[in-house]
Amino acid sequence: MTEKQHDHHILTLRSGRRPRLEGWATPRLGPPFETRSFGPLQGEVRPQMTPTRFRWFIVFLLLPWLAAAVTLWLFGRWSDHLLATTGRLRIARSWLIAGTQFVAAIAIVPVAMTDNLTVAIAGITVAVAASMGANAAYYAVNVDIVPERAATALGIMDFAFAIAGFLAPAITGWVLNIRGSFTDGFLLMAVLALSSVLVVLAFHHPDRDRATTAAP
Repeated sequence: MTEKQHDHHILTLRSGRRPRLEGWATPRLGPPFETRSFGPLQGEVRPQMTPTRFRWFIVFLLLPWLAAAVTLWLFGRWSDHLLATTGRLRIARSWLIAGTQFVAAIAIVPVAMTDNLTVAIAGITVAVAASMGANAAYYAVNVDIVPERAATALGIMDFAFAIAGFLAPAITGWVLNIRGSFTDGFLLMAVLALSSVLVVLAFHHPDRDRATTAAP
């Protein structure tokens, strides 16, 4: 292998076919793709972007977040509808949160296992849309339980989210360094999502908590 070949990352399909995509400083993206060689990227980089590849890039970049924007609005309205019809925060908030996280956990498993790019993008789209769809219910719980300290509660919640946002890429990189691919990172994500379902079902009782805080 020449120095130029070593210094340039080559994105290849798992089957071994090489698209003309040299010079991308891209680690393995998941099961459909992997890097054939690794090394410091030096010199001029000339990525080859074909129209087909560009369309897939746009789809991957936009579709999950567009789907999440839709589910944020729909699930927010659904959560309020459930509260109005049942009068129970456990159903309107807790079950909605647990259900969406369960869907996200199941959707991410094919991403870790598949060699098909379409399946991978579909799984990521469903996972992102489901996991973010419950955000309205997350934030509404603060007002439901402690309306007089909703801002403080939201600050604590966002602090925890920020810590998670800091740790997630670090843990993913650690798993990638140990295992050499994102497959185990995706599986870890699925396990964590399933654990959040269990935590919500076991400990999230907003009706009881609201009654406790309302008591003199």
